[in-house]
Amino acid sequence: MINVFNGPVDPMTLEEFAEERKSSDGDTPVFDSNVRRRAQVSYTDDGRKMLDGKLKENETPGTDALWSATITRGVAKEWKERAHGNGIRRAVRYDFKSLLKANKSIKMNRFFTRSRSGDEREPNIFQNIQNTFAGLDVNLEKPVLNHLKNVYATVAAGVGVATLGAMIHLFTNILRANFFLTLASIGLMFAPISTPHTRENQKKRLGYFLAFCGLNGISMGPLLERVIAIDPSIVLTAFLSTTVVFGCFTMAALKAPTTKFIHLGGTLASASLILLFAVFFVNYQVILWAGLALSVGFVLYDTQMIVEKSRMGDNDYVWHAVEVFIDFVNMFRYIMILLADKENRRENENRRKRD
Repeated sequence: MINVFNGPVDPMTLEEFAEERKSSDGDTPVFDSNVRRRAQVSYTDDGRKMLDGKLKENETPGTDALWSATITRGVAKEWKERAHGNGIRRAVRYDFKSLLKANKSIKMNRFFTRSRSGDEREPNIFQNIQNTFAGLDVNLEKPVLNHLKNVYATVAAGVGVATLGAMIHLFTNILRANFFLTLASIGLMFAPISTPHTRENQKKRLGYFLAFCGLNGISMGPLLERVIAIDPSIVLTAFLSTTVVFGCFTMAALKAPTTKFIHLGGTLASASLILLFAVFFVNYQVILWAGLALSVGFVLYDTQMIVEKSRMGDNDYVWHAVEVFIDFVNMFRYIMILLADKENRRENENRRKRD
C-alpha cells in the first residue's frame, strides 16, 4: 500500500500504477478518461482553486484534481499544509488502494461517490454517521485515536457509575446527598492528578475516578428528585439530549481543520468568572442559557486540548476523563434544569387558565 506522505518523491504515470496494482492485487483499476495524465502535473484548474480556497461551496472539484493532488507525491506536503477544509485533507491523505476501491472516486468536502456511470447519489443517514467516524483516522494519528478511545470508554464507565449513585440516593437510604459527600467528591476529583500516572497506580487512579463519579451522582440526587416531581420523563429526555449535543460538539472539535478552539481557554475562564457574579444581578433564564453555552465551549476546548496533549506525549487518560466527565455532567445539569423550568412554567400557565 502506497501512502502519499511516506512514498518517495518519484512521479509515475497512472498506467504504471495500474500495472503495479494489477500485479499485486489481481485487480485492474478503472480510471476516468480525464485522469489519464502524467502524475508530474502538479495542479489542474480545480486543484489550484482548492489550494487557494476559492472553490465555491456547491462546486465539486474534478476527478483529475484529486488524482493530481494524490499521485504527485512531490507536492503532497504542500497540499497538506495549504489545503482548506477537512474534506481536502482527507482526500490527500488517502492511500491509492482506498481511492481505487470499488471503482469510485472520493469527492472532496462531501460524502458523495461517483459510480462508473457518473451518477451521484447521496448516502443515507447511517452511511453519513459511518463516514463521520471513519474520517477520524485521517484527521488524527493512531496513538491519539487509541488515547481517545481510552478516555471516552472511561467516561462512559464513569457515567454508568454516576447513574448508579443517583439511583442509590433516589431508591435507597444507604447514602444520601449531604455536604460531606460533596466535599469528598471534590477531594476525589483531584486525587487522580495528585497520584503519579504510572502503570502501578493505574487501577488506583481509575478507582478514584469511579468513586468521584459515584459521589457526583449521589450529590445530584436532590436535583433529580425535584425534576422527577415535575415530570419523570425530563430526566431521560435531558440525558439523551445531552448525549447528542455532547457528541456533536465533540466530533466538531475532533474534525476541525485547525486547533482554533484551544484559544477559547481564556475567554471561557473569564466568562465563567463573570457568570459567577452575574447570578446576583441577571435573570435566572439568562444564567441557565449562558451556563449551557459555556458548557458547550468547554467541550470544544477540552476535546482539542486532550488531542494536543496526547500528541505531545501526555497519555493520562484518567485525568482527561475527569475533564470530559465534568463537561458532560454540567451540560446535563443545565439541559435538565431548562427542560424542568419550561415544563413547570407550562403547568403553571395551564393552572391559571383553569382557575
